[in-house]
Amino acid sequence: YMLSIHFINKNQRIMSSIIFWLIISILFLITIITSYVLIIVNHFHQKKLSEMKSDFINNMTHEFKTPLSTISLASEMMFRPSINEYSYKVKRYAKVVHSENDRLQQQVDHILQLSALERENLKLKIKPVQAHRIINNQVEHFKMKLETGKGNISVNLGADNDEILADKNHFTNVLSNLIDNALKYSAENPEILVSTRSNETGIEISVEDNGIGISNEYQKLIFKKLFRVPTGDVHDAKGFGIGLYYVKSIIEAHNGKIRLKSEPGEGSTFIIYLPYNQND
Repeated sequence: YMLSIHFINKNQRIMSSIIFWLIISILFLITIITSYVLIIVNHFHQKKLSEMKSDFINNMTHEFKTPLSTISLASEMMFRPSINEYSYKVKRYAKVVHSENDRLQQQVDHILQLSALERENLKLKIKPVQAHRIINNQVEHFKMKLETGKGNISVNLGADNDEILADKNHFTNVLSNLIDNALKYSAENPEILVSTRSNETGIEISVEDNGIGISNEYQKLIFKKLFRVPTGDVHDAKGFGIGLYYVKSIIEAHNGKIRLKSEPGEGSTFIIYLPYNQND
């Protein structure tokens, strides 16, 4: 006698019995791999943020420490009887104190600007302003900072209509940041050109310099918070890495745009566009 058993669709039945657990296992494996990848990415992201914040704190410490030391030294010199006998020396040290005090004030303003943007507590006081008037005021302000024979700032105000709706204080800060950056990252004899042109919907303002330029790999990163272009061990130009982040945030709050054209060693041109009508 022979007893035989024949299983119909044996493979299909086996697969149907384990398919549920197979799918669960695959999903579980995918979840583990995804979680691992996210953890690694997040780790490197947090590490980068930590490094950027450390650089920010180091730069901030240096930026505050240097003018404070200069003010302390100048004040000490002014108390010396031998210095008080000569009025021109007193004026000289008083000018140093005043200059370094302005520098400290600018640094404090930068920190406050970042704080306002962090809290998303930015309130714009929009009203009609004459862009050319503000540009001329800022150019004259920076011209006074340049020593004789060491650079030049010029304007080419070609916009037919320079009246825009903007927050005057923030718009002034934007121009100040761009011109200051142009001077900071230019050669020994900086040549800065601020120009304007208008179209049907708004005005374009360009700040062009003959500085060191920015490579393509960093051009998309310079508007990020706390980012500074790596310069190795050379720290000739100090900063917090918040100036261009602030500029971009303000321009976008005005429904405008900002772009950069730059080549290493050939200078940079920052171009901002602001619409005449905030609803555009």
